[in-house]
Amino acid sequence: MKKQEIDNCMFSNWYSKFKEHTIKSVVIPLEDEDFVSYLTKDSPLILPPGFELPSFNSNQICPVYSDDSDNEDWSDEDSATHPAEEQKEFPLILNQIKSAINRLGGVIFPKLGWSSPKDADWVLSSSSFKCTTPGEIVMLIKSSTFTTYDLTSPYGLCEDVESPKPDKYELVVRKWMDIHPGSEFRCFVKDKKLIAVTQRQHRVEYKHIIREKEEIAQEIHQFLSDIVINKFPSQSFVVDLSRSQTTRRGFRIVDFNPFGTMTDSLLFDWAELSEGKLSENKNSIDLLTSDGVSCGQFRFVGEHMTIQPSDYLRYGMPQDFYDLSVGNDPTKLVDFLRMKTQNQPDSSEDEDETWRLPEEQS
Repeated sequence: MKKQEIDNCMFSNWYSKFKEHTIKSVVIPLEDEDFVSYLTKDSPLILPPGFELPSFNSNQICPVYSDDSDNEDWSDEDSATHPAEEQKEFPLILNQIKSAINRLGGVIFPKLGWSSPKDADWVLSSSSFKCTTPGEIVMLIKSSTFTTYDLTSPYGLCEDVESPKPDKYELVVRKWMDIHPGSEFRCFVKDKKLIAVTQRQHRVEYKHIIREKEEIAQEIHQFLSDIVINKFPSQSFVVDLSRSQTTRRGFRIVDFNPFGTMTDSLLFDWAELSEGKLSENKNSIDLLTSDGVSCGQFRFVGEHMTIQPSDYLRYGMPQDFYDLSVGNDPTKLVDFLRMKTQNQPDSSEDEDETWRLPEEQS
């Protein structure tokens, strides 16, 4: 993977080329190193001054009653043990975010140069990426593993750089659009040729995709051939589209991604994509050129698909819980079993006499 291939997929580097075919957006350069440091710092999520959250009706919240004296003692002790840090202000970035939100109609969704915080929707009360205030944007970005990767190591897999850190940082504020997950598709272009298309939501069966699969495959190939492939600078890349009847060409560009393992291959496997040799799949049809020649596959979720959990559910739980559930860290499992053993009540009094090996007779 070359650095230039990653840079080509940075939002500000492709937005102007495809502005009429994508969602209206505002790019905010993040030039304040203190703000970037705040976003990446592993610390309690305390919002900077002015980064407010939406107002709410306090009558809808169940009150918690406590003894005032106990509360005062607790506050004094906590203040002595953990003195509050003075929160740095970021007035420039705050005003830029507020201005962008207003320009885009008051409701937006955020991302950074490459990634969106799709793993952090659990931090907002709405459980979505829909934001109306700067505070919601910061909460999503700071809580996301994907956006942290953008800020720390987007060039981690590049062979022609010494540091994985980016040259510049940017926050992208995009006008909110209700995009049906069944209308999104991920397309893989290798050496300027479309070789694979998969539905973006790869764990859900959509009847309309199965019913209209030939039409969808043909329309995607036509759109990419006419609008995208020759205009995007990389030879190989991945592009996400949403199908829409409100656009002139029938599709809207959502994002570009590098052609490599850092991008989720969904219903495909990166081994077959890299080699360009796609295995047979019963839930697929051929992608055809305008001359009717097969050039790849369009894969979709077949009928009778069982309910599958979201790929991002694990990001809403403590990392230790996830490691225990899938066995990622054997030491945590050993510690957990040791703790369970130590906490078990001593039942020796209720048991029969302890069994021992018989003594050898001389």
